[in-house]
Amino acid sequence: DLPKTLWLLCLGLSNHVIFFESLQAMDYPIALFFLSAGWALMSRNFNILAVLAFAASCGARPNFMLFSLLLIIFSDQSVRSRLEQAFSVVIVGALFFVPVWMHSHFGFDWIAAERSDTRLTATLARVFYKSYLVLGLPVWILLLATQHKWRPALANCPNIVRRQAVALLLGNLAVFYFLPAEQAYLQAAIVAVFLLLVMTTQVIFRALFLLANLATWAFQIQFLHIGYKSQDPCKAVAAVSADVVFQVGPGAVASFYERQSREHCFIKNILD
Repeated sequence: DLPKTLWLLCLGLSNHVIFFESLQAMDYPIALFFLSAGWALMSRNFNILAVLAFAASCGARPNFMLFSLLLIIFSDQSVRSRLEQAFSVVIVGALFFVPVWMHSHFGFDWIAAERSDTRLTATLARVFYKSYLVLGLPVWILLLATQHKWRPALANCPNIVRRQAVALLLGNLAVFYFLPAEQAYLQAAIVAVFLLLVMTTQVIFRALFLLANLATWAFQIQFLHIGYKSQDPCKAVAAVSADVVFQVGPGAVASFYERQSREHCFIKNILD
C-alpha cells in the first residue's frame, strides 16, 4: 500500500550508502533503480515491463542478473511464467554485453573481478565489518532492541514479500562474499532489510529507524582502525592491518565531501 511504499522510500533514501552513492552518475544506483522498478512492476503483473526493467539493471551491473532471477524465481507466478521471464531477462540482459564481448574477440577474459585477499578469515572480516558500516551502529542497536517486535511479525508478513526479500538479502551477501569491496555493493541487501522492517514494524519504530539512518550522516561509530598499504589517496585502497579501537569518525556528509576532493585522482590515473 501507499503508506508503506512511502516509508520504504524514506528509509531507503535516508540510508547514507544509497543516498550519497546516488548523487553521482554510477552504475550501481542505476542498476538498483531498475531492479526496484522491475520488482514493483512484477508485483503488479506488468510482466513485460518488469522483464525490460530487470534486463536494464543487468546491463548496468552484471551481478544484478542474479538478483533479478531470484526475485522472479521466488515470485508467486506459475512455473511457466517464471521460466519465461527468467529466460527473457538472461537473453535481453546479455545483449548489453555483446559489444564488449566482440571487442574482446569473443573471449571471456573481460569477466573478471580482482580480490585483494582470498583468505577465508580476511574475506569474512570484510563482509561483517562492511555489513555493519552500511547500516551504522544506531540502526544495529535498534534492530537488536526491537527484535521482540519485528521477529514475531515476520510470521504475519505476506509470504511472497518475505520470500523475495530474504532471497535478495542472501543473494546480495553471497555476491559480496566473493567481492567484498565497496559498501555500495550491498545496496540491494539494504533495500531488502528495510522492506522487511516496513512490513513488520509500526510507524513509531519506522520513525526511529529513519532517525537512526540520519544519525549516520553526522557521525559513524567505528571499532576498527584499519592500516592501508599506501597513504596516497589516489592509489588503490589495500588494507594491511586492523586494530580494535573504538572511535567516533566523520559521518556520511563529511566522507562524501572528502571523496569529492579526490576528483583530481581520476584525471591523474587517466593521464598515467
